[in-house]
Amino acid sequence: MQILDSYSHIMLSEEETATALIAAKRKKENLQKEQENLKRMEANRRYLTGYQWSYEQTKSFMQYRANMLFEGKFKLDEKNFSVFELLTHYFSNSSGFIPLAQDMGVKNPSLEKGILLAGIPGTGKTWLMKLFSKNQRQVFFMKNAKAISESYASGGWDGIQEYLEPVKNPVNDAGAFFHPIAGICIDDTGTEDVRQNFANKSNVIGDIIQVRYDTRYTGPLLHATTNLKADQLKDFYGERVSSRMKEVFNFIQIAGSDRRK
Repeated sequence: MQILDSYSHIMLSEEETATALIAAKRKKENLQKEQENLKRMEANRRYLTGYQWSYEQTKSFMQYRANMLFEGKFKLDEKNFSVFELLTHYFSNSSGFIPLAQDMGVKNPSLEKGILLAGIPGTGKTWLMKLFSKNQRQVFFMKNAKAISESYASGGWDGIQEYLEPVKNPVNDAGAFFHPIAGICIDDTGTEDVRQNFANKSNVIGDIIQVRYDTRYTGPLLHATTNLKADQLKDFYGERVSSRMKEVFNFIQIAGSDRRK
């Protein structure tokens, strides 16, 4: 009232009063909408981060995401369902991952390792990892091995710096489940060439795996896909990197023929 009294000498016409009233109501309406949006954002944050999703919740989300992402083109069947089920356990951080992985022949399975999905071209490795790249446990992004190798050829170590450590996500990014950092999945590992930057030759992906192993940026933060078998990876990368891969990844074989034929 004291503020109003200080303007008591100012008179408004009916039109001016109506205009001021409308402006005040619009301002309050915008404020209410902003408050409602903040409440929805907070409720969304609690749902995404407030507790650990169960296997069933993760499975339901991935089935919904598959329909949205691939528009019904990606099908689960007897050849890939067991891998889908295994990845669902893994990305919901479920203890059910270990016995299921053992049943599927995964050696020394661990929730602290990343995923290395192997199989012939066209079995859906990339699609599966792309599907699970948005998950409550730890989001990651996909990058092709050849593209990373090309980045080294043009920019040296500076050109691949972003792949040597976790990537920082935008602040308050619901699409990243509000995770401050993201991992990486190196797609088509083993298809890249040895690259040269000036006089320096490098098997870039092998070096990235080695550096991330040394700095402990591995586990759920580092994943990969490959067309190669375990013995072929050893031949391609050498004994040392191959040995590191066993410590860094859960090697999961996906069966089936080329779905793209």
